[in-house]
Amino acid sequence: MSATSLLITFLLFYRTRGIIYAITGMSSIRLIGTIKCDLNKNLGNTGISSKTNAYVYKGRILQKSFAGSTIVDREAVAVKKISCGNENNFHIHLKEVSVMLKCDEHPNIVQYYCRETDNLDFQILIAMELCLGTVQDLMDSKIAEIGPDDISDVKLLHQIAKGVEYLHGREPEAIIHRDLKPTNILLKIVAKEVCVKLCDFGISRVLPSKKTSVTLETNSGSVGWSSPEVLRAQPRTTSANDVGRPRLS
Repeated sequence: MSATSLLITFLLFYRTRGIIYAITGMSSIRLIGTIKCDLNKNLGNTGISSKTNAYVYKGRILQKSFAGSTIVDREAVAVKKISCGNENNFHIHLKEVSVMLKCDEHPNIVQYYCRETDNLDFQILIAMELCLGTVQDLMDSKIAEIGPDDISDVKLLHQIAKGVEYLHGREPEAIIHRDLKPTNILLKIVAKEVCVKLCDFGISRVLPSKKTSVTLETNSGSVGWSSPEVLRAQPRTTSANDVGRPRLS
């Protein structure tokens, strides 16, 4: 290896403080830590605010082989890449990971695998369960593997309700999603049946033990999918914020 190559390698290592950040020419492949994603395989935009944006890409998790001498790809995953813009937003959105860790064992909640961070660029990569698309995609006939007759509205709403029931009934800390809408409800095939997976806990809130509400400085959510409580700008959020949201039209 030439002196120039050694210098570049050292600078890249120093730049990321030990985080692997691989950029090869104009390649679309990005590697941070053990998460690899392809920027050409965009699965959707989950824009959060004017200062923070999030995109979901198809990717993989890397792990060492049993021999420990090589790095191999594990199963395909969805990679949510959050560009936070500043340190304050960076720490705020790390909370999404903590919420996912609390609730991803339920069959109607998207499964979380791992996360990596680039502390200098204020980026967070979250690796999670790869699904076929969202309920919005189903409504727009964009999921080839699932047709309109493969799952009824009743079964779809039943699974959404089961996921919400689990979040609200968790002990000792319940979780309020606060942004249920067709683009935040994923679909995949499990044992030849269509399965619903609630996702995107970016603005969710955890209720402290034995509390039924929490005070928020600002109301959040999506226009057209907000509950009456949010529309009335009530300062306290409760599980009722999620109840009026799951509708399909």
